[in-house]
Amino acid sequence: MHVTVNIPRSVLDPFYRYKMPTLMVKIEGKGNGVRTVIVNMGQIMDALHRPLAHGTKFIGFEVGADTKVDDQQHACMIRGQHDVDKLATCLDKYIAMYVLCNKCRNPETGLNIKNKLTTTCKACGNHTKVKDHPLSNYIIKSNNKPKTIKKDKLPKPHVNHDNVDEQWSLEVTSDAIASRRQELICHNIENNNIENNNVIVNHDDDYFALLRRIYDQLDHTVKQNDTKIHRPDVKKLGNKIMWCNFIPCCDSIGRQPQHLLSFVTVELATTAELGDKGLIVKGRYTNKQIEDLLKKYIVDYVTCNACRQMSTTFEKERGVQFKCCQQCGCKTSVPTLKIS
Repeated sequence: MHVTVNIPRSVLDPFYRYKMPTLMVKIEGKGNGVRTVIVNMGQIMDALHRPLAHGTKFIGFEVGADTKVDDQQHACMIRGQHDVDKLATCLDKYIAMYVLCNKCRNPETGLNIKNKLTTTCKACGNHTKVKDHPLSNYIIKSNNKPKTIKKDKLPKPHVNHDNVDEQWSLEVTSDAIASRRQELICHNIENNNIENNNVIVNHDDDYFALLRRIYDQLDHTVKQNDTKIHRPDVKKLGNKIMWCNFIPCCDSIGRQPQHLLSFVTVELATTAELGDKGLIVKGRYTNKQIEDLLKKYIVDYVTCNACRQMSTTFEKERGVQFKCCQQCGCKTSVPTLKIS
């Protein structure tokens, strides 16, 4: 159950009849895209008997940030990260200006929108002029927008009711549907220059025959990816590690050792040296870290983005390096690594 507070919050009577839910705020996004979402703003504005856009716009004017109303979720979004207490203070100011009666301090009021914005109290009947605020101008302008006038409907075309059945009727019997489907199949066979003297009447057989014909026309030369990749064999050498099977790993994925060496040094931000027994990397790294590094290299520089095959080669055009697939012909740009 949601916690409620009095309208306004300055009233401390626990049995006060006018109440509203407390603000529920959550922060979404990071960096420049961070935003503050008031989850129950719709419920609060319903308790105040005011539109959701009014309270949202007022808070946006007060904190100096862009706002957006989510009508489906009955919530509002404010650009930037804002404190709950600050937003609650802005809401109290909105209630004092646009909801409370100046005479009896009763929140049961209504808005009168004309050239000037006023409130009418339903308890004492007092009329109060709302103070000047950017929200007041927004409410008046949005209320005075000219309503769109619907264009005159085009005249309906004349229909000859005597021949309606002949023009629009269509037989839906099983024999009529079978006949139309058979005509469509024969028409497709003639357009594709396919000789078929024995046209089958059974619809299931027609479907499987066409499916078999399509399957026969497909290219079955693409083989599954059966490349076996060696798992990195890492040994510790004090403050360094040795990748013992570095050369076999490069051969299994079809890449030059210097290219993979440059990738390792860039990703780990360290130095490495290729020796007779393997690759010596400065730093303490585990087998799992080297395996993840090799997987990332395979995804970025070896595997095709379209067919997921590993039969790719490097091509360079106008200073841009591409990963070209020998199976499907897909070409994807990849970051260029400086080979030392």
